[in-house]
Amino acid sequence: VALPLPLFCMEMRVESAAGAPGAVRRSSSSDNMLPPASRGGHAMRPVQPGTGSLSSRGPVPPPMRKGSSFRDGAQKVTLSESIRNNGKVVEEFQAQIERKGRELQDALDQLSKKDHDHQAVTAEMNDKLNAKGKEADELREKERASEMTIRGLEEEIRLLRKQHNEIDKAWRRSEDKAPLREPTPKEGANRPPPAAEGPPSDRLASELKALKKHLAGTEAELAEARGRLEKERTEADKQRRLAEGGAAAREQVGALTGKLKECEGKLKEALGRVQKVEEERKAMSGQLAEARQEVESMKAREAGREEEERRRKE
Repeated sequence: VALPLPLFCMEMRVESAAGAPGAVRRSSSSDNMLPPASRGGHAMRPVQPGTGSLSSRGPVPPPMRKGSSFRDGAQKVTLSESIRNNGKVVEEFQAQIERKGRELQDALDQLSKKDHDHQAVTAEMNDKLNAKGKEADELREKERASEMTIRGLEEEIRLLRKQHNEIDKAWRRSEDKAPLREPTPKEGANRPPPAAEGPPSDRLASELKALKKHLAGTEAELAEARGRLEKERTEADKQRRLAEGGAAAREQVGALTGKLKECEGKLKEALGRVQKVEEERKAMSGQLAEARQEVESMKAREAGREEEERRRKE
């Protein structure tokens, strides 16, 4: 039976849509001859071969589109890449944290070593300063004793000179045969033992000679004592300067101790920040694990849905 041209073109269009799902529809000049409903995309009922009438099987389902599945695949790939990239970022961040932690630990070890050395040097300096302080105290005691000795010698020299003057006066009076006065108990105690009995002039001359000799010895002893005192004063000044330098060193040690404590505080603060970053990293790792589980569940659901669609098609 010969069909009209519009119906023949419509049959070809319906068969191509039903026979090749998803095939690209080629436009034809005969589409302009179809009714508006046919150009709108609604499938028409096919014509029964040999009868020239439309079948009663109902509307033909539209072809399945795979664009959405392609988009889903692209989204899955993008999400996987994003997860991998996030994992790499987290691993790099974790490596940086570990490196910073090792550097901080090394700095802490060096700081502890320097603190130990600093304490050892401080203890040694304190011991030396204490020893020098004791030596300075001993030298001060010796200086005071030497000063007392010098004062005693000066007093003795003064008395000897006074006695010498008296003996000289008596010797001059002896020329006139004047009797000598008796010496006082103090003068008698300081006077050297009398010489052998003889004329008064000879006796006075011998006493004067002995007194001059004793005075010369006393002056020599005084000079020696003054030399020792000067030496002890020089040593005491040296020890005093060392003690002052030790006080300055103690001040420097105190300043260094303050700086050391400040560095320890900064280091503790840095370790606190590292611990905080480590906690944040652990939280991010947990979130990343949850995201991976969610992606795996999404993949499983997608695979199940594809399997169900495949079975439905079969």
